[in-house]
Amino acid sequence: MDVILWLQRFSSPALDLFFAAITLMGSEEFYMALIPIIYWCVDRRVGVRLALVWLASMDLNFALKDGLRLERPAGAGLRVVVPASGYGFPSGHAQGNATLWGYLCAAFPRRALCALAVAAVVLVSLSRLYLGVHYPADVLGGVAIGLVVVMAFRLGESWLARLPWPRVALAAAAAALPLLALALYHAPDAYRITGTFIGFAEGYLLQERLLAFRERTCLARQALKALVG
Repeated sequence: MDVILWLQRFSSPALDLFFAAITLMGSEEFYMALIPIIYWCVDRRVGVRLALVWLASMDLNFALKDGLRLERPAGAGLRVVVPASGYGFPSGHAQGNATLWGYLCAAFPRRALCALAVAAVVLVSLSRLYLGVHYPADVLGGVAIGLVVVMAFRLGESWLARLPWPRVALAAAAAALPLLALALYHAPDAYRITGTFIGFAEGYLLQERLLAFRERTCLARQALKALVG
């Protein structure tokens, strides 16, 4: 709590607005806009894998929150700038950002992207403290769990690639793993994530068979793809 109160000593309307905007980079709407754009306009194989690892990470996040039931910050002098619901640990914003940017850095190991990734994760995590909705342990735990999920997913990718029929293995894993997770944790959010997970994976496999397209093209077509999508 001392860290949060110290950060909020520097509060101002401008900083409130800044961190309220920054924290949107950890919102569901942000991910649901960015991940399809990567799929359509950058690299569809990276896009579908990014979607799957992010969804798996968020499913784990919800399960941990409901299982641990650790409360959000509360106490005298605390300002909650942007209210948040649910339990506190681990921070979904921090975990989701670490998962997304961690996987992108692994897929595209470029210095500029890695610098952007570190800045995004740090700022989003800091925003959750400044806004008064998470303890430092919540965001640190979220970042750590997100990175562990990415490492586990990368290991799973390399293992699937060595199998005789990697696409069949991917289709089977994309259907079986979320259903297994749903059997263990079946809150409303889990149903939503499971449906999205299976739909994204199976949709990708159908697209590969039935609809060829180029991710990289002229700027006008890229803008049209993103807007129509």
